[in-house]
Amino acid sequence: MGSPPEEPERRPGEHRVEVTLTRGFWMAKYETTQGQWKRVVGPLPGELTTELPEGEDFPVGNVNFAETEAFCYELTERSRRSGVLPEDWELRLPTEAQWECACRAGTTTATSFGDTLSSYQANFRGEPYHGAERGPSLDRATRVGSYPANPWGLHDMHGNSFEWCRDWYHARLPGGLDPDLHDAKSSATRSEHGDISRVRRGGCWADDGWALRSAFRLRFEPARRYDHIGFSCRSRSAMKGPGWSGFGVNTLGMLLAALPFAFAKHTAPRDRQRPAVPVDGHCVHTLRRRRMRLRPVWRIRNRACRSVTVPRDPVNVVAAAGLRRAPRGPAA
Repeated sequence: MGSPPEEPERRPGEHRVEVTLTRGFWMAKYETTQGQWKRVVGPLPGELTTELPEGEDFPVGNVNFAETEAFCYELTERSRRSGVLPEDWELRLPTEAQWECACRAGTTTATSFGDTLSSYQANFRGEPYHGAERGPSLDRATRVGSYPANPWGLHDMHGNSFEWCRDWYHARLPGGLDPDLHDAKSSATRSEHGDISRVRRGGCWADDGWALRSAFRLRFEPARRYDHIGFSCRSRSAMKGPGWSGFGVNTLGMLLAALPFAFAKHTAPRDRQRPAVPVDGHCVHTLRRRRMRLRPVWRIRNRACRSVTVPRDPVNVVAAAGLRRAPRGPAA
């Protein structure tokens, strides 16, 4: 997690740390939209602007931190009452570590598209990153999913709107085992004005390309709102223990398909053999698709010969239980 010292346009606070994610989680395929907000909560949290036009498929913006948490809580409660979300599962904002893991999608380059970034690949204005081709500049938000997805099928992790993370901002990235600084208010880094902040990630339509790098992070006071800041939901078991909390493949896939969100879908050809990918000494083999009663699956096996079966459709695994240190790298 973080960036190497030689990465172009590297900023303070991006020193590399080692992170271990021991529990699986699921990330929404798109940023939360205005239409989803209206269906779950009601009126939009803030006014629309020239740069944030009205549209069911446009990202929700002008939303402060407390409102994003209230949205996740309401959606969790509704989903539990309707029976599509078990009592020991919840929807909430990602931690910084989870967000960066999802953004990188297994890559170690400056962005999930490589060490360059063009505005053909993400919604931003200004200079492309590190010599990439200059593309169109919209100077506003656009419909979610309008730009290519990262290798794990997640859209707009770079650009369109910034995304809130649940952590309090600390000048040094959190490392270690399942880092979660949601309640670490007392140790949060104060600004020059004495304020403490939550974290926002991903860059937006108003930035230059360098600000959309996977490791770039900014602080933002939780009570504030701006039209270029939105969020994405993620889901996981609220109980301690294995990442899948005893759910079968089809049960979990049906659960997420029933929620009012689209989750990442892999579109590789059915018969494509995907290579082994090393993850902190583990070797993750993505085998050919095999047919199950409801949907195809991947089988992932680690060095300890334990296996986890995960649904391939309609969701994509962001971090599987037992796979460690993503992204991998020595502390800077």
